[in-house]
Amino acid sequence: MIHFVYVAGPESPFTKNPERKGERIHEQEEILSLISERVPGLPGIEELKGKITRELRDVEGIYLLELELPGSMPGQVHEYRYMRGGNHGSQNSSAESRIDVVLYEEGIPVISDQLAKFNVAAQSWNNV
Repeated sequence: MIHFVYVAGPESPFTKNPERKGERIHEQEEILSLISERVPGLPGIEELKGKITRELRDVEGIYLLELELPGSMPGQVHEYRYMRGGNHGSQNSSAESRIDVVLYEEGIPVISDQLAKFNVAAQSWNNV
């Protein structure tokens, strides 16, 4: 099930945050493509779209995107989470745009890692 939340208002928290100047708004296809390219064995973008579990937006676009894929062992789930840099309220904030991955076993997070982060100066994603 996909949950969409749209935060309306004349100014979003993103535009009020001066240190985020130069941050680029990333589209769903770009985020999914990046995950697919950096993790060997993952399906393509169209199949990943069906694995999205949560997508949150504000007036600029996506600020949180989560998808879940089964792990290699029974009971394992890999959660991939994109968070756009900035303060998005409701406990959703990040100093930088990044993609993280968390491995769950039987619903318990056992390991997490950063997959990529966006370099504002270079306007490109860095490997981590």
